[in-house]
Amino acid sequence: MRKFMVCLIIVLFSVQFILAQIQETKPLTSYLSNLSIDMQWFLSYRLGKSSGNSCNEFLLKRGYVNIKKKINETFSGRITTDITVDKKGYGEGNVEIRLKYLYLKYQLASFGLLHKPYFEFGLVHRPWIDFEQHINLYRVQGTMFLE
Repeated sequence: MRKFMVCLIIVLFSVQFILAQIQETKPLTSYLSNLSIDMQWFLSYRLGKSSGNSCNEFLLKRGYVNIKKKINETFSGRITTDITVDKKGYGEGNVEIRLKYLYLKYQLASFGLLHKPYFEFGLVHRPWIDFEQHINLYRVQGTMFLE
């Protein structure tokens, strides 16, 4: 019990010291600058009969939650979650949340023919999917070809 109390006191003093350092150096709002959070939802409505049962419901096809943070001029990060409803298996009908993107982006300076080259480290996106989603303005029925 005595060791637990000593450890608890050390942790409390450490947390207090860290909070004092954070408050002295920068306010919390400075850490939240250049942070963006956006969401995109693909919903559908179904009315009619399916397998002899009548259907009258809204469905969540897919949803994305994007969190982007620009750290400085060369580094930025992105976290994107993919939210969907499980259609098969043990958890059929449950909402699933998966990581779609989780990466750190390193932006290089432009040189020669290369305009704003960059590297991404982590769970990165495929350039073809971004291109296909931007040219397909009426994506309401289902997934893209590669998905």
